Amino acid sequence: MRFLSHFFKRFNQEPKLPTAANDIGEYSTNFVIASAFTASCGFSRIPVDWKEGSVLDVDGSQIASVMRVAGIPDASKSAAQCLKWCHFLAPIFEKQLGCRVWVTIGQVWKGDAKIYGPTWGDIKRWSAEGIQLEAMTTSVGFDLHAWLTVETGEIIDPTYLSTLAATLGGPYSQFAGVVIWGREETLMEGHRYFPMAIGNELVESIAAKSCVPLLAARVEELFVYAALLEPIP
Repeated sequence: MRFLSHFFKRFNQEPKLPTAANDIGEYSTNFVIASAFTASCGFSRIPVDWKEGSVLDVDGSQIASVMRVAGIPDASKSAAQCLKWCHFLAPIFEKQLGCRVWVTIGQVWKGDAKIYGPTWGDIKRWSAEGIQLEAMTTSVGFDLHAWLTVETGEIIDPTYLSTLAATLGGPYSQFAGVVIWGREETLMEGHRYFPMAIGNELVESIAAKSCVPLLAARVEELFVYAALLEPIP
């Protein structure tokens, strides 16, 4: 881990980004690299010491419990608000699960197509300058996705399916409010998650300098839309 952080800082080099789904590799390895990259952007290094086993149940009762504690009756309003919802829910999940839970920013792939595809340079720039209107694209809004990574290596994504439902409608409407969780390689059929940056410190730096509100201090603010992030199916 120290070597990776030193590598970023001394040589200002970045790992190759995947060009196809088969390039993505193991989530745990990518996450350690993401931690080192986060440190190279000037934020606190997050030590990664994976816990064995699983802390997420199969029937989703823990997910439902967190939503009740958070005061969220309907998760469908999470559509297009991945940073806000993940940042707000992370400490509640930590308390419920009894282990670390990190907000994670990165790429999402469906097959060999990038649904969200920020570069290392994008994230470094956003962490320093925030996300401004010129960062928007006609197809995906702000080109990033955020989810939660549990200390066991499991993933929780509270927003992606709701975003599909809200932006595509039709057969996707049934997924409004659905939270997905599990191991990266089996989280959602045909999809891969590539972590690039982690932690509240970086996320809060991005939000503080951005042109629109990206985080919520109270549950009521979760339901206020600042911008729409539209995925490509």
